[in-house]
Formats: sequence, C-alpha cells, structure tokens
Amino acid sequence: MRAMKSPTRVQNLRSALSRHARALEIKSSSSKHSSDLLALDRWLRSELPPLIKARSPPHLQLSELTRLMKWKLARGKWRPRLEQLVATNKEEDVVKVTSKAFALIGDGGARAAPGMDSIVELCNLKAVGPATASAIAAVYRPDQFAFQSDEAAVSICGPAKPEYTLKYLEKYLVAIRKKSKEVGWSESLDEFETAIWCRVTLEEEEEEEEEEEEGKRLKKASPKTSTSKGKADLDWTTASRPSTEKVPNKRTLPAAEDDDDDDDLDPPPSSSASPSPFKRNPPRGKRAR
Repeated sequence: MRAMKSPTRVQNLRSALSRHARALEIKSSSSKHSSDLLALDRWLRSELPPLIKARSPPHLQLSELTRLMKWKLARGKWRPRLEQLVATNKEEDVVKVTSKAFALIGDGGARAAPGMDSIVELCNLKAVGPATASAIAAVYRPDQFAFQSDEAAVSICGPAKPEYTLKYLEKYLVAIRKKSKEVGWSESLDEFETAIWCRVTLEEEEEEEEEEEEGKRLKKASPKTSTSKGKADLDWTTASRPSTEKVPNKRTLPAAEDDDDDDDLDPPPSSSASPSPFKRNPPRGKRAR
C-alpha cells in the first residue's frame, strides 16, 4: 500500500476531497466486489448517522453493522469471510455493545478527545477488529475518530505495513489528529482521512494513465518488425540446426566437476557399467566410509 505522493498540504487535500465521487468511481470499477461502493458510501455518511443519534440510547442494529462491513471491504481489501462472520452476531449483542461504546465516546463537550475504551468495547463483537471499530466510531463522532484505512495509515504513520491492533490504532488516531491540526484542517477528522484516501486513489489513476501514455509513445517510436527473413531468422535457423561435428564417446572422457550441485538430476549409473578409472579401492585393512 502506497502513501500520498504529493505533500500533505491543505489545498491539495481539499481539492482531492472535492473529487470524492470520482475516487469512489475509480475504486468501484476496479473490482466487482466494490461495485456498490458509491451507494454504500452515501448511506454511511448521509443516512446512518442521523438514524443512530435518533435512538435512545444511540446504537447500531445488526443489519447496519453488516452493511457497514460491506462498505469497509468494498473501500479496502475484500475479505468475504469477515462479511459472513459479522452476520453471525446476535441482534441484542450488537445493540448492547454499540450502546455502551457510544456512551463511552460521548457526544462532545468537555470530553473532546475520547480514549480507546470505546474501541475496546466494540471489538467484543464478532469480526469487529480495531480498524472496523474505528469506522463505527467515526460514524458516531466524525470530529474525533477516523477510519483506519491502509492509505491514510501509511500516509500518516509511515511506509511500514499497517497493523490491525489496538496499539497501532491508538498510534494512528494520535498521529492523524496531530497532522490535521498541523496542516490547518478545519473540517472533521473523518473527512481528513477521506481526503487522504481520495488523494492516494486519484494519484494511482494518474500514474496508470501516465504509464499507459508512455507505453503508447514507446510503441509508436519503435521500428516495425519486418516480416521478411532477416538476420534474426537466419541466426535462429542456424542455431537450431543440429551440429555435424563428431562428438567423442562420452565413456572415454573424464567426468567434469558439477558446480551447480545438481547430482540429483543425473540418472543413476547402470549396474553393468564399468567402474570409473578414477575410483580407487580402499587400502587393504580399511573399510570404505
């Protein structure tokens, strides 16, 4: 997974965020598993948050959790096992766990930077790990939580492969909150992550287009291959022609040393073959080892 090529500047990120729809189209067309990404993303950002907050206490339902998992997998790496496993949660468990987690997060005010206790609580659900828990928390408090996407994690925490542990997620949340303030990002933290994801996705498409154009340019500049028999055909014909030189009898030649240690590829000697002239009998009175 690659990071952003361009510097983390607020104008670059806002420009990328304004092309969010285009980034979703790129991703949705890259795999059949991501074909519903546009509809899922619209539901996640526009429809789900007010539904959660309208309930008392705020919570998720099982159908919403499974749909959120579909969004996560469509936007990132497809893992069908997770989608199957998350559906095995019980409705009452989903309501209970998410109600407690949202209560731990709070609705803002004095506790502006929630800790990891809500994430730990969400991880009690089947198939919900730290990354999925960050997506759930970001739906409820987008001002303080951001989904741990691979693109944002590598861009914020460094080129090392992201980890899906509570320790790594805590490091990621601290780093992305800090970075958003450093660049002067005034929108929500969740939108900051979305802008990074958009920027990486758009840059990848730009690179692919550049490589395609370069390939066309090189193909156009290269000379056309002649269909007549030329030197290459003559050399190939000559090389493929069997040699007429007389090859000495192999049994009269001494065995050459094998530097490649491919003794196991040679056929075993026949039992009727004469012993090698280089094989000495062991001294009298001593056994061969």
